[in-house]
Amino acid sequence: MATTFQGNTSVEVTSPAYNLPFKITFFTISNLFAGTTTLTVSVTDGVTDILLSAKDMQLSDGDFMEGSVSEMIIPANNQIKIATNQSISYYFTICNIKPEDDSSF
Repeated sequence: MATTFQGNTSVEVTSPAYNLPFKITFFTISNLFAGTTTLTVSVTDGVTDILLSAKDMQLSDGDFMEGSVSEMIIPANNQIKIATNQSISYYFTICNIKPEDDSSF
């Protein structure tokens, strides 16, 4: 079942930790600041960050980025993390992946 992680921020924000492995099927981040904003988008387990964007990526006034990470299965209990220095809007569509049934082996 798909769910969303969305909102506005001007600092660091993390999604809830999801209890099943998941995929990010789509995301968009828009710069709401009247100038250049710097941001980094990653998935974290609280210790290690896996980058989904370039570190300290810059978006000009009115720019946005979009994409998907549907080929990557993100482990359970990880979170999406966005760090920014100015005002942005973010929207992620997340699809939980059910654990495989081992009874068929």
